[in-house]
Amino acid sequence: MKTYIVFLRGINVGGHKKMKMETLRVHLKKIGYDNVLTYIQSGNIIIKTKENLDVVTSKVEDMIYRDFGFKVPVIGIEKEALIKIFETCPYSEIEKDINISRVYFTLLYNRVPEGKFEALKSLVKEGERYEVNENVIYMYCPKGYHTSKMGTNHLEKKLEVITTTRGYKTIKKLLILE
Repeated sequence: MKTYIVFLRGINVGGHKKMKMETLRVHLKKIGYDNVLTYIQSGNIIIKTKENLDVVTSKVEDMIYRDFGFKVPVIGIEKEALIKIFETCPYSEIEKDINISRVYFTLLYNRVPEGKFEALKSLVKEGERYEVNENVIYMYCPKGYHTSKMGTNHLEKKLEVITTTRGYKTIKKLLILE
């Protein structure tokens, strides 16, 4: 069995696309996933299955549309790959000038078109930093994610891809849940 971390983009934010995690778990069980955990209300799911990642994300997207009535981008990743992303984060808890609660991981739903990462420079405010990996953007926003121009909506427009963002502590917690 493989363990996947599945992120739902844009649910339970600002009263839109409401979905209780308890209800979501019931619906996931109905489509064949018995080994499911959810973490907080922002759409973080841990699924253990023999299916491949493409099947899992497709089934979850289809189920949400059918059972909840709205489309939600689903970004899935193998746990081992998320561990690698976490371990290669350029901002760590031991850095003196970093407030770890202001470190964010923006996961990319699909590949960024050639040359689009250059557009990120126009979004960076004073004190903010970012680094790009092939499927994640690591961000440090000292004044908080929600005050940054590097928020999901701005990033998606500049990069022409779908993204979802989670904080350092959320990613860390997802990696220790079983």
